[in-house]
Amino acid sequence: MFFGATGVFVANFTKSFRLDRHAHVATHATLMTAQHLLKVLVFGFLGFAFGAWAGVIVAMIAVGLLGTYAGGLMLNRMSERNFKIALDALLILISLRLIYQGIMGQARAGPGKTSPSISLRAVRRVPAATTSPVASRSSITSAAPVGCSMRNSPPAAR
Repeated sequence: MFFGATGVFVANFTKSFRLDRHAHVATHATLMTAQHLLKVLVFGFLGFAFGAWAGVIVAMIAVGLLGTYAGGLMLNRMSERNFKIALDALLILISLRLIYQGIMGQARAGPGKTSPSISLRAVRRVPAATTSPVASRSSITSAAPVGCSMRNSPPAAR
């Protein structure tokens, strides 16, 4: 899913400011936090059932806090030069992985076809009642990529 890979773009954008390692990480974290809060608001407005995912959300927050602590320790021990080398290497590897996934997603779709992970042009109409409890109160329908489920139930509930 290309939409979940915006951290690479934000990291490259932040890198263009030529900040020291602490300022780079703080700026990137601020931008990503703002972006994720905006996503939470938009998904909430669209009727996403966050309650069904509460356990996963809490676990992700806990792991994120641990990662922030460990990352801070590493950042303090790392030189500016090593930070720049590590950042460049990680951004290149992640970018190559995204390119590979894009190519392989297109290859799996077959000649002349479009993979739902590449393009959302092919859509089918899905009754809103199947998307969320909030949306089911109206007669609105929503578009879903062909071959993709609009259900937002946790994997264990499927």
